Amino acid sequence: LLVSSRRHRLATKSEFDMTPSVHWTEPELAADPPPDRPVLVRTEYVVPPENHDEFREVMRRLGRSRRRTGAHRWSLYQDAADHNRFVENYLVGSWEEHMRQHYERQTANDQAIKRRALAFTENGEAPTAQHLIFAYDS
Repeated sequence: LLVSSRRHRLATKSEFDMTPSVHWTEPELAADPPPDRPVLVRTEYVVPPENHDEFREVMRRLGRSRRRTGAHRWSLYQDAADHNRFVENYLVGSWEEHMRQHYERQTANDQAIKRRALAFTENGEAPTAQHLIFAYDS
């Protein structure tokens, strides 16, 4: 017996723009990181109180995007001392993987999610990300 349902449908290609998109500003580096060392990326956002719920919701989607493009772990924290300050962290297995994440795996859909998140921030601009390289040899 075959049962079909319209309740759960798959998204069509036209609903997601999977066109490759390089929309990343390279970080300023003191030296070239070893390509095989893990990278912790940390980004701070300032979000007005009226946008907290919407920001948290769109950041869930951004977290899925980060993991789809290569992050092993992703998290979003809200500052206990300043509730308008949110900190995103994600871990990528190596600097080389992080470069692939930005130059090979990002899509126009990923960029749209990021723009949506930034629309809920105080100034709507992309904050500077910190790139922390694992301190020990692999």
